[in-house]
Amino acid sequence: MAGPGLKLIIEGHTDAHGSDQYNLILSFLRASAVKNYLVKVHQIAPENITVVGMGKRMPLNAAEPNAPENRRVEFRIKET
Repeated sequence: MAGPGLKLIIEGHTDAHGSDQYNLILSFLRASAVKNYLVKVHQIAPENITVVGMGKRMPLNAAEPNAPENRRVEFRIKET
């Protein structure tokens, strides 16, 4: 839709369960799984995707830190 030169950032997020270290790793692995899917299934060039683990520091639902909606992956366009 946006062309082959599109650069993406995939951010992985977690809820508040677990330590900061654990959640940083988990969120990175979550985002990496999405990258792997996009590369394998949709043939997106891996060099066009950056993966970031955000851990539990940016909840969608701050009032409920353990809410399921805090466990997610978000996409952003990488600005050049």
